Amino acid sequence: MPARLSAVERIRVRIDELFASDQDLGQVLEQVARLSVRLVMPPGLWGVWSGPAFGQIQPGLTLGGPLPFDASGGQTTSRSTDGPFT
Repeated sequence: MPARLSAVERIRVRIDELFASDQDLGQVLEQVARLSVRLVMPPGLWGVWSGPAFGQIQPGLTLGGPLPFDASGGQTTSRSTDGPFT
């Protein structure tokens, strides 16, 4: 895989890898469904503390490292169908 792919390209590569694998087709389809959710969900929102969201943040930006799991101080109710946001 090239060093720098967009988020969509990384998901497509992973889907191709799943279909090329020896896994059971049912398992592959379940994993593809989980991955495809990432294509339709907004990557992230930003705003002010205790205020509305002002905009959307694209995945893969290098803005000082990974965002900690509890970066909001526990003040959000965001959920992901693919697990916690990291």
